[in-house]
Amino acid sequence: MKNKTIDFMHFSRKIKDLERYSNNPFVKKKDTVASHSWRSALLGILFESINKDTGLDFKKIIYMLILHDLVEFTNSEVTALGFRNRLFKAKSEEEALLQLKDLFPEDQFENIHNLLAEFVNQKSPEAKLAKAIENYESNLHVIEEKQPLLDPTHKELTINYIKRRLGLNKSFDDLINDQLGEIEEVSKQLKL
Repeated sequence: MKNKTIDFMHFSRKIKDLERYSNNPFVKKKDTVASHSWRSALLGILFESINKDTGLDFKKIIYMLILHDLVEFTNSEVTALGFRNRLFKAKSEEEALLQLKDLFPEDQFENIHNLLAEFVNQKSPEAKLAKAIENYESNLHVIEEKQPLLDPTHKELTINYIKRRLGLNKSFDDLINDQLGEIEEVSKQLKL
């Protein structure tokens, strides 16, 4: 009998190699899905320490952040903010979620499926915060690359992408406001 855990770990290699921002002409240095998920989870771990008394289940949030882009495995590229068809993305992720069932060991799939479904459906406070953290990390990549912020439309998309997450959590609002300030600061430096 084949060991599905080993098979899945080999299969997950696709996520290590899959590029993000594949069709965004402003982002020259592409990120990978795995590095994005890792850094999102790291931010979740760091954020937990300043939110111990909120009642949020940070283990669940961190798991969601690690798992959230597994559904990208069916894609040959991961399209970027402002350059994607949201309906197509949602449909392909839904189909991928169903395909994952055959890839995971049976005793593990239900938990993973439930976490991914919760993240996608955005019904719980944990799912909403995990999505906000994921968006925040995506913006970090753009800020670090800097050049995408020279384009006014891309800069506005980047700002709106994180601004819509305001109001979920006071500590996270502070991080968002700091990121908005960083976007403005980097933009000013680029214009000098």
